Amino acid sequence: MLGLLEARDGRSAQSSFLSVGLGYLVAYGEKFFGPGSIWVARTVQDLVSRHPRAAGISACSPFIGTARDMALKIKEALGIPIILGGPHISALPGELPSWADVGVIGEGEATMVELLHALAPGGCSLPRIQGIVYRENGVIQVNPSRAPLDPLDQIPPPRRDQLLHGSPLWEEANLLTSRGAPLRTAWTPSWVGESFRRHTPDYVAREIRELIREFHPRFIGFQDELFAADRVRLRALVEILEREEICRDVTFGCVARPDLINREVCGLFLKMNLRTVLLLFFSGSDRVLKRTGKGLSLRQNQRALDLCYESGIIADGMFILFSPEEGAEDIRETLDFRNQNREKLRIAEFVPAIPYPGTAFWDKALGSGLVSAKDTDWKLLDSSADEYVCVNSTIPLEELSALSEELERL
Repeated sequence: MLGLLEARDGRSAQSSFLSVGLGYLVAYGEKFFGPGSIWVARTVQDLVSRHPRAAGISACSPFIGTARDMALKIKEALGIPIILGGPHISALPGELPSWADVGVIGEGEATMVELLHALAPGGCSLPRIQGIVYRENGVIQVNPSRAPLDPLDQIPPPRRDQLLHGSPLWEEANLLTSRGAPLRTAWTPSWVGESFRRHTPDYVAREIRELIREFHPRFIGFQDELFAADRVRLRALVEILEREEICRDVTFGCVARPDLINREVCGLFLKMNLRTVLLLFFSGSDRVLKRTGKGLSLRQNQRALDLCYESGIIADGMFILFSPEEGAEDIRETLDFRNQNREKLRIAEFVPAIPYPGTAFWDKALGSGLVSAKDTDWKLLDSSADEYVCVNSTIPLEELSALSEELERL
């Protein structure tokens, strides 16, 4: 019925796997249409050979060109509708590409089910479906947004078997235990809802059991930065994992905001055999952190790192550099924070402030003429590329180049 593809370039460390988001779409769709009705294709050729009723392509902004190439090949071979989903169209719904018939805005599970009903004979019309963009008589129509699914447990665990590229096992696996972004920052896309929803401890424990039974990973990482935000839930999850002795079978890791780390949380991490944490420091400059207006501080960053170190939890850190108003002194302070904590910080990841559509960085770049919704070279929004759009307007170009070279040597 529906074949899914993800537009990507294969250069990332996880290039052998697809986004877990596609697995959620398959699992949720099968609740309504049965096994085999929705599936993930490995390639365009794979999708075409199975003759689906429609094709869904998920794409973030840097790879929207790849999505276009996929869509054109599918159109030429099958002439079926193309449904575009993912961060790019969610942030820019008014810019539905000519090669896409429908765009899905935001979370796609419930919207996809309604779209598939609409494609069936006698199905409902597109104007009645919330959370989509489409064309009517050549004019782009953006429908009202869709409320996020709540409670979150109604979405089955993702069909990870659909995401493997020929490998029977995963050495590492990732989980998402919550959705929503109550702490909105300059890098939070506007289409991500503020409503914080989380899976129950029983749901998370069940997904972990299934992962271990089916794929035998040695490491499982919790990818949502608010994994530790609800301590009542965390305590309940640890109790289940300890009682069922699941902690013996796998090592865990997580992503966390520094302000969520305290002694109790570190103790709970150790009880569940969670041994690594990626701390989202964002900056080592108090000025930059305070400008976010979200209560972030250098003191919180240092305390979180100290607590992890004292607890024997391995800490990595992520920093966002070259934001619009960041000065050279701010970046020096970030480098100093890293250097002063070499013993406590295993890896420091420096990420440029990329103006992804829908973020405050995008708005800044748009106002400066650095980007446009219609003619941007989207490949320049790839943080791993040699060249990218830099939104910083404070640091002189020569000094900016020198700082970039220094970072590359670290």
